[in-house]
Amino acid sequence: MGKRVTPVRELATRLGVNPNTVARAYMELEREGILVSKRGMGTFVTEDKEKIEKERRGLARRYVRRFKKEMEELGFSLDEVFGLIEE
Repeated sequence: MGKRVTPVRELATRLGVNPNTVARAYMELEREGILVSKRGMGTFVTEDKEKIEKERRGLARRYVRRFKKEMEELGFSLDEVFGLIEE
């Protein structure tokens, strides 16, 4: 089993949101295969390395696209962006 995630009620209290909101988020993450529920034990992050890597790369791509768009909006060329990254 992977790392145990914070129980729904505890996380809802910390975030100041309704527990149903957290429960729905957890259910969606389960549907996507990111979380796994173990009856009587809690909810855990999947240990499926391929799934984790796929999600990790997808998230990185979204960040890079957003970053690239914002740099273009600021008027930077791709070469200038690479220069900034190297700094």
